[in-house]
Amino acid sequence: MNELLEQIRSNPLSIEFIANPSEDLQIEAIKLDYRAIQFIKNPSYKVQLEAIKVNHLAIKYIEEPLQKVQEKLVKENPNAIYYINNPSEKTQVLALL
Repeated sequence: MNELLEQIRSNPLSIEFIANPSEDLQIEAIKLDYRAIQFIKNPSYKVQLEAIKVNHLAIKYIEEPLQKVQEKLVKENPNAIYYINNPSEKTQVLALL
């Protein structure tokens, strides 16, 4: 694990080449570079949430962001709707409020 952690710390985007990285390793990569989310298959709610906390633009790198993550983001920043891939109708309405 320490070897993988060192690899992520030196290059967060190298998560792309790690088979089945742990959630902690995914979060570490995202904290260092939010764009790492694009290389994580089916990121969990916790990982998606961490990514948008680091930078709202992270949402554009999530192929299918969870509804709760979409909602949280547009409540904080309605303009972020432009970066969500296929936002739900509920998310669109929240962005207008």
